[in-house]
Amino acid sequence: MIKKSEIYNLIESIDIPTGQVISQSIINDENIDVTQYGFYRNEIISYERSGFDKIYIPIKGTLKIKIKDDSGEKLHTISPFDFMFVNEGILREIESDDDYVIVMITIKRRETMLKNIEKGKLFKLNEAISYQEDKIATKTLASDEKLVMTLLAFDGKQELSTHSAPGDALVIALEGEARIDLDGTEHILKHGDSLIMPANLPHAVYVEKNYKMLLIVSK
Repeated sequence: MIKKSEIYNLIESIDIPTGQVISQSIINDENIDVTQYGFYRNEIISYERSGFDKIYIPIKGTLKIKIKDDSGEKLHTISPFDFMFVNEGILREIESDDDYVIVMITIKRRETMLKNIEKGKLFKLNEAISYQEDKIATKTLASDEKLVMTLLAFDGKQELSTHSAPGDALVIALEGEARIDLDGTEHILKHGDSLIMPANLPHAVYVEKNYKMLLIVSK
């Protein structure tokens, strides 16, 4: 599992040996499992059903997901930082012609309410939220009392003043650059970087120019 309070670059962090699949746990608790996988080209996850809803986010390389249900088989081609939600119990197969890195998010809580997500459809995280002039925009993707998943877009020079969260907070930088002050230690996050901010630890976010991020808080 990656260390909390340290920047972890999702794009460059995994070396993929020939013919192998490598996994790295990012968060795993009673609410959610976020795991990074590196696949050598042509390695696959053959058809399987998951007991939980899953989200697939390619980080490097192009991902192919085959979905099979009563209507037949459908192939989805997903580019880096696209986002696809697949329901529990649906047969799916994952493959790629290239080496590829993906983040799989397993939502363990059945109480979690999805918002602004269409199941079985893919969308681009960067395009799912727009910049609003001189403002901070937010868009909730999933939420309940234990788990929150939100997109944020900072336009121009902005800041979120010092605050803390009741659970561990995972930030994935999607676009631009931000400075995060984590209990007095500064971290610079750029595209593809991630950072786990421990529960109840004071932090602030400072942006000089446009910046987008995905935020997941597990309480």
